Parts: sequence; structure tokens; C-alpha cells
Amino acid sequence: MMSEEEGQEMDLSIDEVLKLIEQRFKDIEDHRIYFSLRDMKVRWIGSSGREMVKFCVAIDEMGLPITTPLVATLMDKAPSNVRTSLHHLGDKRIITLMRGGKSPIQKWFLSSTYKECYYEGARIIDGELVHRGDEQEELEEPEDDFKYP
Repeated sequence: MMSEEEGQEMDLSIDEVLKLIEQRFKDIEDHRIYFSLRDMKVRWIGSSGREMVKFCVAIDEMGLPITTPLVATLMDKAPSNVRTSLHHLGDKRIITLMRGGKSPIQKWFLSSTYKECYYEGARIIDGELVHRGDEQEELEEPEDDFKYP
């Protein structure tokens, strides 16, 4: 049987949620973001783009949808600039736009491809997702046993 405390949901203010996301952002190691982007063969993403990816990972880990107003508030940037940057991250298959719904606010989530690269250390080789250690090494051809007379 659940105790009374376990059955209750946590009621957090918006400021408390923002602080939790910022704390999670600080806990994420920069090299994990860098190497996951490198494994996906993402080119030309600057430090502000990596910072945005880091915020997206932190928001996703909190179980919240990634939205323009939320990222703009966390990064202290204009929503129009953040929306453009989120679309660029979507073009690079890092995040995916949720379709449908009646809300005028666009909601994003981390793509399954990026999650696999980030959490499992996978990489894309020839357009296919390959996990580290699963890459097949090229085998050398065995020498013929044929003997010349």
C-alpha cells in the first residue's frame, strides 16, 4: 500500500521547474553532447547550438516537451531566434517536431536517433545507426593453399 506522501504529486512553481532544468543542464557533461553530435556527423554547430542541445536534453530528461518559450526563457534569448535555432536542430535530426494538437505553441522532443547516440554511444555509418562495438572489421582474405610447381 502506498503511503500518503508517495501518492501525492509534486506541486512545483514555474521558477522551481526552471531551477531544476538549469541544475540538470549544469550536470550534463559537455563532452557527451560534443561526441554524440560528432557521432551523428553533425557539422557546423557552434557553442550556442551545443548549449541549446544541452538544454533540450535537460528538458527532455525532466519529461517536459521542448518549447520555444521555455528554451527562450532558459537561454535568455528572443523567442524568434530560438524558434529558428530549434528548426535548425530539427533539420539536423537532433529534435523532432510533434505534429497535431490544438496548441499554437510548437512542441519538440529529442529524436530517437539522437537519444541512441547520446545514451548508448551509437554512430551513423553509411546512413545506418551502428552501436559502438557492433562495427564489423574488415577481415583479411585467407591465403590460398595452392602451391606452385
